Amino acid sequence: MTDVVKQPPKRRKRIASKGEGKGHTQSKGAINPEQMTDTVARMQQAAAAAPAVVVAPAPICPICPIIPKRVATPRQVISAQIDAERGRQNQQWGGAHHDNGHSRRVWTSLIGEHVDRAMKLARSRSASSGDSFRHRLVVTAALCVAAIEAHDRKEQLK
Repeated sequence: MTDVVKQPPKRRKRIASKGEGKGHTQSKGAINPEQMTDTVARMQQAAAAAPAVVVAPAPICPICPIIPKRVATPRQVISAQIDAERGRQNQQWGGAHHDNGHSRRVWTSLIGEHVDRAMKLARSRSASSGDSFRHRLVVTAALCVAAIEAHDRKEQLK
C-alpha cells in the first residue's frame, strides 16, 4: 500500500474590491470541478499501479510456527500450517501405506476423537487453551486431509 502525501493548501491572496474596505479572497490558480475529477482519477490510477507490499505476518500459532516467506492472506498461513502438520503425521505414522489401511469408519472415528478434544479445549477457561484449541483444529484439519487423500487413492484403484 502506498502512502499518499497531502499537499499543503494553496495560499489565498487578499484582494481589495472597489467600494469595499474588507476585500475578498481569490485562489491563485483555482481548480474547477472537472480538473479535480481528473486529478483524483490520476491519483487512483497511480495508487493501483504501485506494487503492493506483502509482509509475512507474525506466527499465529506458537505450537506450529511454520510460516511461508511471503504470505498474502491468512488462509495461506493456515493452509501452510495444515500442510506442515500433514507432513509431521506422515513421518510419525508412515504415510500413504499406513493411511490406506483405514476404512471410512476408522477415519470418521479418528476425526471424531480429535473434534472431541477440540471441544474440551473450547470449554476450558485457561489462558493457554486458545493456542491449544487452535493447534487441535490444525491437527484435525490435517487428519481430514489424510482421510481425503486415502479416499482418493482408493477411488483411483477402482
